[in-house]
Amino acid sequence: MPTPSTQPSPHRRRPSPPTARRKAKLALRPAAWLLVLLVAACNSAPSTGLKDGYFTAMAQGLDDKGWQEFLTISVTNGEITTAEFNARNVSGLLRSWDPVLQRHTHRTHGVNANAWQRLYANSLVAVQKPDLIEPMPGGRRLHAVFVALAQAAVDNSRLGREEVALVELPPNQFPNEL
Repeated sequence: MPTPSTQPSPHRRRPSPPTARRKAKLALRPAAWLLVLLVAACNSAPSTGLKDGYFTAMAQGLDDKGWQEFLTISVTNGEITTAEFNARNVSGLLRSWDPVLQRHTHRTHGVNANAWQRLYANSLVAVQKPDLIEPMPGGRRLHAVFVALAQAAVDNSRLGREEVALVELPPNQFPNEL
């Protein structure tokens, strides 16, 4: 004989089995919420006007130290997702791979050019606008170059132009800096 605690209560109503209509409503509820969230996300995201793809801007010639700077950005869903800022010399060597230069700039400036290049590139991904990036102490020349290249790459993205933008860089106002 069942104990009183295990006997069904006569006052408690058993849930009725779900009907086909109720099953359909329950099945559509998650899809409806997902649709609402997607519409809200699309409407709340500001339009940057950037087209998806890879866009590169490059200095027109070599700088006074023999490097030609370039910046490549990747745009996905209208946002800059990656940025590579670097330079090549006439032999094709990347500045970030030049150990002699990295040691020299670390010794003379306390930080190497590679660190500034990564910092400026990561800042562009974070703020999405070249003119909002602040110059680092000792890296003002590199900052001016970066902003000019970044603006050209962003402009190419807005226009959907995938060819390399050649940029005439501003004159070096900071000869003792990177």
